Amino acid sequence: MKVFLLQLATLICFSIAKFLLRRGIIFIAYGDAFGHQAWNTEHHARKYYSIFDRFPKIIAFQRSVNIPNKALLAHHRSHGVWVIHSSNVFSRLFYYARAKWIKRPQHETSLSKDINDLIFCHYSMDELHLDPKTEDIKVAFPLTHLEQRQATRLLISEHLEQYKYFCFHDRTDTYKNLQEKIIGSKYRNSEHYEQARNTALETIFSAAELMHKKGIQAVRLGAAPEQTVGVDFINDYSSSRSSRDDFADLALINYCKFFVGPNSGIWLFTRSFNRPICLVNVFPWPWINLPASRDRHNVIVPKKLWHTSEKRFLTIKEMTNMETRFHWKRLYDSSFFKSLSIEVVENTSEEICGAVTELNDRIDGEWNGPDYLVADFLTKDNIGHCSNAYISEFFVRENKDIFTY
Repeated sequence: MKVFLLQLATLICFSIAKFLLRRGIIFIAYGDAFGHQAWNTEHHARKYYSIFDRFPKIIAFQRSVNIPNKALLAHHRSHGVWVIHSSNVFSRLFYYARAKWIKRPQHETSLSKDINDLIFCHYSMDELHLDPKTEDIKVAFPLTHLEQRQATRLLISEHLEQYKYFCFHDRTDTYKNLQEKIIGSKYRNSEHYEQARNTALETIFSAAELMHKKGIQAVRLGAAPEQTVGVDFINDYSSSRSSRDDFADLALINYCKFFVGPNSGIWLFTRSFNRPICLVNVFPWPWINLPASRDRHNVIVPKKLWHTSEKRFLTIKEMTNMETRFHWKRLYDSSFFKSLSIEVVENTSEEICGAVTELNDRIDGEWNGPDYLVADFLTKDNIGHCSNAYISEFFVRENKDIFTY
């Protein structure tokens, strides 16, 4: 009887979701990690817009009790997003039905597939991050007028002008360690993988100092910093922020000129506000961690890979070919990671400074150097082939050996 009732409830849930979809309402999962909370919600709304030319109303079901950014939750609610608590019976029913949903019947058209995918918005990481249909669409959840006034007051208090500063993030393991205590090991991966994605604070200094001379202030974001900045040309908001002051994250990202940092949750937050992005220390590359926009300038710098047995750096071609040999999530496995015999080498201060300078010049219309599109180094078999981002010219010039085929 219990199985029958579950099957009946699931069927009813399917029918309701399909009925409401056509009437402008979609069911989604509400992320309990910052990047997923920000980008997944934005992605699903944009996906709907790309089909129906209007944004939907959203009923979102929490994955867990954890809300990584409460101001972002309040922001979504201000736009009519109805967030259902994880302990609610409807949340449990949603996740059960979502797991049972078969979303890809055979012989469907591209349009019917897109509509079918929206029924429970159950997308793979690849679909979430590299769908060009969702890139160049206006922001689904912009700051409200009230939030804009609040953001303006915050910028004044921080002595910042709109679009006269850039935000950056130096990633460490600390935040993940704190999250693990709250929601368990769900988003905590192997030590090798986590450390491979980090960015040292000091490597941002050269870019921040150069931009300061150009009248562009550097503002540090991120929760639980391991150390303070200690230099006067950087606004160390990460160290001074209150643990309850989540709204500043929205305000600072919304009005920044661009963002600099690794592929952590904050870059996806930046992406949801359609700000230009300079991704540094990208790993794994080119798997999914690529902005794909045609309308905005984006520059990336991948981490280099040192082959410990052969005592040399892998070429870009060898790095991209790794994607055809195994799925990137295998890197979560520490033993598999070790079996590759590679060490991940962090970008230098000079490489980051070169990329930041290029992005700033591109935004200002002053770039006169060569264009190295990411797609030029990828085959159609690579997930990120649709990206319109650039690889930093400085990085290519300074690492000619790995770009030699």
